[in-house]
Amino acid sequence: MVQSGEKWVDVCRPGYLGRHKREKYAQWDAKYGKGNWRLVWKADGKLLDFVGTCAMYEDAYFNFLKRNPKIIKTLINDASDVYDDSPTNIQSCFDYKVQETNRTHVQDIAIRRSVRRLGLAFRGKRPIRIRASIGKHPLSRLLSPGKVPFHRPELIIKPEVRGSWWDASSTEAFYQSNKFLQSRLTKKTPYLIGVAGPSCSGKSTLCESVAEKYKEVAHLKLDDFFKNTEEFPMFSKWRNWELPGNLKLEELHAALVKLKNGKEATVPVYAKRIGKYIGNRTVKPNKILIVEGFLLFYPKKIRELFDLKLFLDVPEKVQLSRRIRRQSDFDVEYFYKVTTPMYKKYGGDAVKHADYVIDANRTPDNVKEEFERILAEHIYT
Repeated sequence: MVQSGEKWVDVCRPGYLGRHKREKYAQWDAKYGKGNWRLVWKADGKLLDFVGTCAMYEDAYFNFLKRNPKIIKTLINDASDVYDDSPTNIQSCFDYKVQETNRTHVQDIAIRRSVRRLGLAFRGKRPIRIRASIGKHPLSRLLSPGKVPFHRPELIIKPEVRGSWWDASSTEAFYQSNKFLQSRLTKKTPYLIGVAGPSCSGKSTLCESVAEKYKEVAHLKLDDFFKNTEEFPMFSKWRNWELPGNLKLEELHAALVKLKNGKEATVPVYAKRIGKYIGNRTVKPNKILIVEGFLLFYPKKIRELFDLKLFLDVPEKVQLSRRIRRQSDFDVEYFYKVTTPMYKKYGGDAVKHADYVIDANRTPDNVKEEFERILAEHIYT
């Protein structure tokens, strides 16, 4: 079981690594720094390391073989041993930590240990390759982790990570679905959270409330990166506020990169009531940085900087009623002719890029409560 006094955060479920394992490890070393990332598995309310996960993996094999006496009989009679991608795998014997090839091999060790747990031993003349459909022996595919069912399918995290060679609810489905890449949360490597959503979805209310409550949270607004209003193009009788071209996106990207690298960033301060830039402020690389904006996920290179992406979802009618309450002289025609179609064009894909979609048609306290629950799931002590 993983034990640590430091804080780690989920980055993603990386899925199957296979022959690309070393390449991925090198990428993570470059991105997070050696020692600042790790792979963990979550199961039954626990955070497991590789060996702890292999123990559950092994239990699946043990239960399967115990329930299938004909298969175990064929296995011990035909096999002198088992291996995955190379006969050298046999050198691992019963030790999951001995991984001598570029690929991680677990099923061969799990089978050896399960045979021993059953009080049996191999008696065959040659080793059998246990690897989907590649091996020549019938048991090669039958005992593949992609075919052996996981003995506690309710523990597999949904939605399952799917692959071309493993079945749903299989032992491999557990191994890949419950695996998480985590990065160490330090002041030098802030955890970036992006909050997107349409106008009046409650982005600012949520982020300001969270930043006020937690000292380790800094808050940055996309709205501060607007250009001066006179630079906006016209749409009929209105200045069009809804275009990506109205925003200093390159400036925002540069600031986020600085903060991501543990450096202070100077960002603009914008007054929407007069439509002008009015000064600057310094943002420090706190442990957590929340950035919010209506088109925040539109630029790919900005979107990819975030460790966690949230989308606040709210119906159009609610957006409009909130806007009217906030701005009594608001032109409703602008909402229908500009705000809504422009957001659908430039911000409509935001929900697809989000890790979580939050129903924002609730009280601010309800939305904040859900946000804090999500944050708790992603930051571990």
